[in-house]
Amino acid sequence: MIINTVVGTTTVMISWIIIIGFVILGLILFTIVLYLIANSIDINITFLRALVASILSGVGSLFIIIIFLLMSNGNIAVFFTGWVVAFIVALIIFKYILNVSWEKAISILIIIVIPWFIIGSILSLLLIFVLTSIG
Repeated sequence: MIINTVVGTTTVMISWIIIIGFVILGLILFTIVLYLIANSIDINITFLRALVASILSGVGSLFIIIIFLLMSNGNIAVFFTGWVVAFIVALIIFKYILNVSWEKAISILIIIVIPWFIIGSILSLLLIFVLTSIG
C-alpha cells in the first residue's frame, strides 16, 4: 500500500520490518523444535543442518502452496493437493538434508506438524495484533 504522507510511508515500512521479524522468529522457533525433536528420536544433527532443512522446507512448501492456490480457482481439492505435495517435498528435504532413513524422516515430519501448527497460529495472531495496533 502506497501512502503519500510521511506518516503513512513510515507505517508501511515499519509493517514490512515487523513482518520480516516475525518470519525470522518463526524460522528460529521451527529450527529449535526440529533440532530438539530430531535429537529426541536419536538423530544427531547440528543446529546448522536443522536450520538449512527448515529454510529449504519452508521456502519450498511456500512456493508449492502458492502455486496450487493460484491454480485452484476456488477448488478446495486442488488446494489441499498442494498441501500434500508440499508435505512430500518437505519429507524429501528432511530425508536428504538430515541424512536419515525414510522412516525417521516421516516420523520427524509427523511429530513436528503439531508444534508447527501451534507456533504458527500464535505468531500469526500476534502479528495481526501488532500490525493492527500500529496502523
